[in-house]
Amino acid sequence: MIKVTAIETGKARMKTAQRTGREDRGPIGRKIDIFRDKNWVEPLPILCFLVEHPEGRFLIDTGDTWRNSAPGYLPGWNPFYRQVSIRVAPSEEVGPAFATWGSTRRAISPR
Repeated sequence: MIKVTAIETGKARMKTAQRTGREDRGPIGRKIDIFRDKNWVEPLPILCFLVEHPEGRFLIDTGDTWRNSAPGYLPGWNPFYRQVSIRVAPSEEVGPAFATWGSTRRAISPR
């Protein structure tokens, strides 16, 4: 049996047009929609996944770094970074959180 556990590692906010793009718009039109959109979605979880498989336990990190939350880390000239808000505390990253899981750490397969 395979078990998948989602583990929250922070929060992200984005514009509604970024969360759900209009089907009738192409790639450039969807980007324009994001910049025109004034509405933000509620904070969404940033997740990693622990997969418990018959061959072992695997941690799939789909998270982000706390550095993205620090002013000046991302280039200010790129307007896209003003359309997203990442909030990850250093203790929420997978590495520090992983260390607090105790015996789980030894059970993860190193691949």
